[in-house]
Amino acid sequence: MTNLNHPVRRRTRDAYPVLRPKPERIVVTLFPGDTLIFRCERRRQEWYLPIAAAFRAAVFRQVKLAGKERKGGHHV
Repeated sequence: MTNLNHPVRRRTRDAYPVLRPKPERIVVTLFPGDTLIFRCERRRQEWYLPIAAAFRAAVFRQVKLAGKERKGGHHV
């Protein structure tokens, strides 16, 4: 495993209509200090999210999905 000592930036394969109706690709940066940075491609505004918060959200989402599956619900 490699430690996160310098920023690592990657662009999504697909474009998403998150901020505007027209889909845009998202640039995600893994930043030292255990932070994720998001921005739309060709835009400057950035949104920061601690990796721990992203992990917590992923766990809660998975628990919610597992509960719906047990009750015979649909996937989210």
